[in-house]
Amino acid sequence: MVNHLRCFLVFCFLVLAGMRVQAEEVCYIPIDTEIQYGLTGFVQRALQEAKAKKVKAVVLGIDTFGGRVDATLGLIKAVDSMAPVPVYAFVEDKAWSAGALIALSCERIYMKPGSSIGSAAPVSGGGGKSEALGEKHVSALRAKFRSVAEKNHYSPNLAAAMVDKDMAVREVYVQGQRRFLTPAEIESLANKNQTVRMGDWVIEKGKLLNLSAEQAETYGLSQDTATDLSGLLGKASLHDSNLAKAERNWAEHFAGWVTGSMLSGLLLTLGILALYLEFQSPGFGWPGITGISCLSLVFWGKYMVHLAQWNDILLFVVGIVLILLEIFVIPGFGIAGIGGVVCLLLGLYLAHVPFVVPTAPWDFQVFQDSVLTILVSLTASVVGIVLIIHHMKRIPFLNRLVLSQSLNTVPPTASGDEEKLVGSSGVCLTDLRPVGRARFGRQIMDVVTEGDYVKKGKAVEIFEIRNNRVVVRVFKD
Repeated sequence: MVNHLRCFLVFCFLVLAGMRVQAEEVCYIPIDTEIQYGLTGFVQRALQEAKAKKVKAVVLGIDTFGGRVDATLGLIKAVDSMAPVPVYAFVEDKAWSAGALIALSCERIYMKPGSSIGSAAPVSGGGGKSEALGEKHVSALRAKFRSVAEKNHYSPNLAAAMVDKDMAVREVYVQGQRRFLTPAEIESLANKNQTVRMGDWVIEKGKLLNLSAEQAETYGLSQDTATDLSGLLGKASLHDSNLAKAERNWAEHFAGWVTGSMLSGLLLTLGILALYLEFQSPGFGWPGITGISCLSLVFWGKYMVHLAQWNDILLFVVGIVLILLEIFVIPGFGIAGIGGVVCLLLGLYLAHVPFVVPTAPWDFQVFQDSVLTILVSLTASVVGIVLIIHHMKRIPFLNRLVLSQSLNTVPPTASGDEEKLVGSSGVCLTDLRPVGRARFGRQIMDVVTEGDYVKKGKAVEIFEIRNNRVVVRVFKD
């Protein structure tokens, strides 16, 4: 019996010794570009997947000059949602501006030798100085840096000094405890007869705080320095873990690229111009395909980065439909046209901003940049349409979209001329969808049906001239 028990125990030991114990996983997420909504969407997805896999920890590899404040705040909210999974920051080169705020939102900060953190002055979208944004903007961002730092047990004054160059911070010792205080706080302690031993100035007034890896560790902002990820895992007691790197998929790469303000505005302009060409040409061809593709890319990119919602896209489509109804079906310009313009502009606006009404100071900057992008795009579209109207037949690849024959007459406006034309019969030179062209004797005219589709070559007759539009119907003997 004893021998059997011994054999069983030996067998269990050998089985356990031969089993491969899988190490817990650590997820590494790179933040190595300008912080825009494209990057934020990728990081949010990677964090959600990491939490679903129940990883042991997450490491954010930070190397960025900064970016949009609103996109950064969304990223920080995703980091906060990871609790109780710890999230560590690894500053690989620079964590400046919004990058510094992301690092401060992490439970621990590790830095590579030669890296730096700080320099978080808010700047305008055009690259202006922070003063141009006003004290209200600086004050709001300073408060955000302080609150994030306090939550993760970093010095709030060091964090605030990265934003506000009017702050001075000094290292002091109060009852043997090291603290980083402003001159006003030091004076307040002195008035309370507390013993304060002065240390060195960390930052003097007139400069923004930017700390090297060594300085950040000295001041307790950084946990430790590490030359690479393997070193970080060892210092964080994660050396027995498998490291899995999150990668951006093609859709996230493309969405980040297509949602840039310059490219987004260009696609919007091209889309509107192409649709205009489609309305002016017979049938459905490459202008229509190009226009729909450009506008789809704009809204798809915004949707991918969680800016546009389905209702924003629907508003834009409804706006286009109402405008088309106003142009081709409803006489004059009234409620449908005005409603269409309002829906189109509202859909574009909501697809470009993460709010309905701006509230925070950085929201107003986003509002200004987004409205400017939309207005520039629409203005460029109008200018382009005017140029096309005047020079379409001279442009090689556009003159194929219109008939080469010149019009002998234009639709008359005098009542006597109208009476002469009404009842005239002719032949369609193009498909009427419902707009196209038809020949009446020697005259070639732009005509419109009341919504019916008429094929090229069909006989038609003029039965009404309404607001300079020649309205036709299929000719019946």
